[in-house]
Amino acid sequence: MVVIDAQNDFISGSLAPICAEDVADKIVLFLSGLTPDDKVFYTQDWHDDGHCSFLKNGGEWQTHCLAGSHGASIYGGFSGVMHSPNLNNSFKKARHNDKEEYSCFYASNEAGVKFHQALDRDTDVELVGFVSEYCVLNSALALIEAGFRVVVYENLCAYISRDGHKDALKQLRDAGARLGCVI
Repeated sequence: MVVIDAQNDFISGSLAPICAEDVADKIVLFLSGLTPDDKVFYTQDWHDDGHCSFLKNGGEWQTHCLAGSHGASIYGGFSGVMHSPNLNNSFKKARHNDKEEYSCFYASNEAGVKFHQALDRDTDVELVGFVSEYCVLNSALALIEAGFRVVVYENLCAYISRDGHKDALKQLRDAGARLGCVI
């Protein structure tokens, strides 16, 4: 299970999408049903103030997920689950100011392990999170291109617009991802 960008700025902050808090709570509920043997990974946008994606730097987004800030922190509801975020299962992306990075494929944890290297190729990679049109979509497409089997739980993905969400799901389906709903 991969929880993509469940950060304060994407749930209640500067870039909170439609139904973000509801989706976050549903993901927490879903995670509470996992077993100790299940693996859960978290991804995080992790930007410096000079990141190219920010409006003030010529990008398309408001300032968000500044490294070490409250907005970049994982939403508090995840701290109480069995598989809560930690240094080994949290992977940071978009650390380089000159590169937009929606996909978590090359994100790394504190030990320097790349996200795609931490995954088991013998099991499906299940994705949930924020938001379907960007980080979920690009992460899933990169994983599929690398040969991973991907499942996206569409009801556990927040989105910016309903039409954008539907388009992202179509792209995922067309690329070979399985779509599902849980809870």
